[in-house]
Amino acid sequence: MPDHKDKFSQYALCALFPFELMVNVFRISRQTGWDIGTVNNLSSAIFYY
Repeated sequence: MPDHKDKFSQYALCALFPFELMVNVFRISRQTGWDIGTVNNLSSAIFYY
C-alpha cells in the first residue's frame, strides 16, 4: 500500500520551492548579481510551470 506521507511531502516541496524564490528575490539578486526583474521573471516562470 502506498505511503501517503511521501506524496504529501513531494507536493509540499513543490509548493515551497517557488514560494521561497519569490520571498528571497532581493537576496538572490544580491548574491547572483542579476537584476531584480530577472529574478522575478525566473521565479514567476518556475512558479507557474
